[in-house]
Amino acid sequence: PLHCFGGPPSGNIHSHSHNQVAEEDRISNALMLFYNKVKKPKADSINETSKDNLSVPEVVAVQPQPASDQEILVDGNQAFQREVQESNLEHILSCYLLDSDLHSFVRSLLTLLHQSGTEPSQESNNSRLEDMQGQKLQWLPENATDDLPLRTVQFGCEFLLNVVLHCRERASMRATVNTLRECFEKYPHTATWFVLKVTDFHNCPWFNDYLFYCTDTLARATFVQLLVQAVHVVAPNHPEAVLTMKHLKVLDLKNAAPSNPSALITLLTRQIVEGVFKVVGFIRTADELFTLIRDLCSIPSVCYGFQQMSLVSILSYFISPESASLKLKELFDKNLIVNNRQGAVRVDFGNLLQSVFEALAALLGVPQLRKVNLLQDRSYWETELVPEAKEALTIIFQESSFNGGMDLNSINAYFDRVTNFGIASGQQPQKATALQVRNLLDRFSNTPDGRLSLEGFLQYQTDMATHNPKNVWRDLNAFSFRNDLSRVQRSIVRTAANTTQPFAGTNNAVQTSSTLPSAPMETYFDAQARNESSSEILPKYLSESCRQCLSNITLYESGLNASDICAKAIAKVVCFKNENTSKALIQQASAKLYAISTENTWNQQPIIIIMDFLKL
Repeated sequence: PLHCFGGPPSGNIHSHSHNQVAEEDRISNALMLFYNKVKKPKADSINETSKDNLSVPEVVAVQPQPASDQEILVDGNQAFQREVQESNLEHILSCYLLDSDLHSFVRSLLTLLHQSGTEPSQESNNSRLEDMQGQKLQWLPENATDDLPLRTVQFGCEFLLNVVLHCRERASMRATVNTLRECFEKYPHTATWFVLKVTDFHNCPWFNDYLFYCTDTLARATFVQLLVQAVHVVAPNHPEAVLTMKHLKVLDLKNAAPSNPSALITLLTRQIVEGVFKVVGFIRTADELFTLIRDLCSIPSVCYGFQQMSLVSILSYFISPESASLKLKELFDKNLIVNNRQGAVRVDFGNLLQSVFEALAALLGVPQLRKVNLLQDRSYWETELVPEAKEALTIIFQESSFNGGMDLNSINAYFDRVTNFGIASGQQPQKATALQVRNLLDRFSNTPDGRLSLEGFLQYQTDMATHNPKNVWRDLNAFSFRNDLSRVQRSIVRTAANTTQPFAGTNNAVQTSSTLPSAPMETYFDAQARNESSSEILPKYLSESCRQCLSNITLYESGLNASDICAKAIAKVVCFKNENTSKALIQQASAKLYAISTENTWNQQPIIIIMDFLKL
């Protein structure tokens, strides 16, 4: 109502985390139009209408028409009654479906399912009896039909993916996913059903909807977590199970999938690899596909299947498109044309590179540090950062501010650092607009002198973590925080201002503070290095084209910008006891260093990157 009649008075601006008064124009007007609605009923319905004592205005009687074309005027109540009733019914149904209490009830049904086989203790039984005033309620699986677990999980998954993730008011998503995981583990045939459902993308839109079209980051992440949990249950234990199915056609795999886990997982891996080519048309929303690949690579049979399908060389396209083979370029260009992006000179994959490097490292057997949750699992309207995230972001604020606040210059410097983190060398740096900076100061809490306060900075990060957590992780990574919110030791962080700081040596991928736990990949490689009898640790199923991609210095040059830890881990896998590849990479790095040093224009950043690589 405040915006109905125009004018410039002040009003309250409501946001997710605050409320403040500001001047704004009212540019909208309200208009209600009442008119007679004309219906042209069929001839056989005219008599029925007259029986209902419908009053016909004299205008119709003055100009009679044939019965088949006769127009009957109805009043407003009769004209809109059915439409209003249907609209009200849809609204009531939506309110019921989107009610958080209903979501909790469905989750409790799933909890009852996976806990049905466990015998409760005597104490819990006694307390339950007291609470229920002597009425014992217990579901007995032996009295249920055989397909009840499957039907219950089907309902739970479809309700989650078709209803809950489409509404804003959703809570306890982690609890829901964990409950479904326990149901998958207890009833493996329900996990088989879910993977079958996902692979049937012609009849089920979940795969494409959540991995390409969905703009809700949290919804995409929930789908990926659920699919990974199901695949962990379904995947065959034998590492080479998927490789035995590589010669089967898709139709044969679909026919065998319901009863053959190897065929089902092979079908899924092929679908994922084909999906990678579609990413060029959905750059803003396809990052979770690489997260899915990363998480599935912890399953040996899936990882070997991806390696055999040359996924390493396919992922390398996003790092260095100009170095890709002609066949790969044609496949990616075809998807550009399908998505009407053929006019673009070159698609920028900068915001995908960190996810790509994490997936690439997982493909080569590097253990990954999973991203921790940034928000406490409450409701949409009651979001709060977890203590570890709040502590890390407070450190970032303290390093980016002075005297407890960030002015325009501090905010500009902060944006310059985080927005340009991970861009390839030679790429044009991005600058924050004056509107972005001004908007940050206007929307969030300020100090008395008009600077951004710590409280306002945390409000800003909470808002981003709710709607676009990828940007929060970008900011954290730019300040050397890792996926577990531990921080790389300050002495090895590369900065343009101080390039003489010591860098990590060969024995450790990342040197960390004594108070922080080591990354899993460091322990893994140190153990490999101590094993004198080990041969090269590069996966044996990699094709020659994949090995050539991993022997290109451009890959590591981009990686040290986008994902420092993963790039160094990949280099160790590729070069470990592999003298020829090591020599080739050193020669390429030396040639690049010489070329840069002989240029007329001096650019310090590429030299830092090449020197970092040579020190590996």
